[in-house]
Amino acid sequence: MIASIDSFMESAKKMVKRTLPEKMTIFLKRLWKGNYCFFFNIFNVKPEKIVVCSYYGDGFGCNGKYIVQALLKKKPHCDIVWLLKSDLLKMTSGNDESSTTFRNAFPPQVRFAEYGSLNGLMELATAGIWIDNCRKNFYPPKKRDQFYLQTWHGGPPVKKIEKDAQSQLPSDYLVTARLDSSMIDLMLSNCSFTSQLCRSSFWYRGEIMECGYPRNDILLNPPEHISIEIRNHFNIAPGKGIVLYAPTFRNDFKAEFHGIDFEGIMKSLNDRFGSEWVFLVKMHPNVALKSSGLTFNRNVIDASSHKDMQELMLASDVIITDYSSVMFEFMLLRRPVFLYLPDTENYRKERNLYFEITDLPFPAAESNIELTMNIVKFNEEMYQTAIERFIKQAHFHEKGSAADLVARRILQIIDENLPDKGKRTDS
Repeated sequence: MIASIDSFMESAKKMVKRTLPEKMTIFLKRLWKGNYCFFFNIFNVKPEKIVVCSYYGDGFGCNGKYIVQALLKKKPHCDIVWLLKSDLLKMTSGNDESSTTFRNAFPPQVRFAEYGSLNGLMELATAGIWIDNCRKNFYPPKKRDQFYLQTWHGGPPVKKIEKDAQSQLPSDYLVTARLDSSMIDLMLSNCSFTSQLCRSSFWYRGEIMECGYPRNDILLNPPEHISIEIRNHFNIAPGKGIVLYAPTFRNDFKAEFHGIDFEGIMKSLNDRFGSEWVFLVKMHPNVALKSSGLTFNRNVIDASSHKDMQELMLASDVIITDYSSVMFEFMLLRRPVFLYLPDTENYRKERNLYFEITDLPFPAAESNIELTMNIVKFNEEMYQTAIERFIKQAHFHEKGSAADLVARRILQIIDENLPDKGKRTDS
């Protein structure tokens, strides 16, 4: 029944979008949300149900992935629902190789619901725990006995975000962000600067758990099989060096290489570190779907569809990025981070930055010539000293146990909300 209603509503939304002006469409969307969402208030909350969403309905990745894995180790029969966009949801029941691979990435206990559907709303309305890494722009009214964990998707940020970037963000997003923050019960932090931002930039006054990010645990406790699996998946021979190129998005939301000289950099890496090198290119999730419009080859490989950035980092020997917080995560591996910043002045006008580039412990370049020189002249001892100093100054909380700590906290919350406290079904 719900599926047929979803189909009808999807057709109706498309018709409205085609025929009405944008402002009228936004108004009707808000009116519709404000009315039909309250229908879900009549359904009881199931304290042990957990609904997870990542990047507005993306696949199995980011902090949610590692929290779910930790939960299932402690409580194998957790009722966990993962929200997926419609095209990804279809892959969970497909028979082709890519669908099978996608489905097998999830633990078998995980159920699925479509992000943005009435069925998805029903799952959220009856779940005791919500876990998300982005703003919720799709939700029923949150009830008193529901708990919302907002993990966010990286930090500390280099570029200004949320309240600190509100002049550059759409007004509709800002409304959503404030509403979302008013519902959050717990945020995660990986360092003191991130904790400060939770207060100053996220319109948030609730609890902050300073335990690190669950997705970074594998960077501190690296499983050996992941690097091998990544090499096999992308057909990269043993012994070849891997350099991960991970630029963030710009305000024009175009997927581009920003003029980086792949051949020149691979030669410089060979001169400095030896061996042959290949690039893995991972576009930001905001532009990842546009990566198919770029030109790749056997030495410059598109890895944008790979859902787990941490796995790519674990398999890589070097990273090149720009204004992305992945620099601070890759730093945890104590491997070389190089910054390629060909548009610093323009980017500052777009978003501005929390850090002066010169205060970061990474070699920075504004041109390919500078970048190749930074690689050739890379001093391992000076680099290690610089990043250790930065980690201490920024008071990083990463210990490699975040997923376990968060899972324990979630199970504690479930216990407290059960009708008979302390009577979890696995106890």
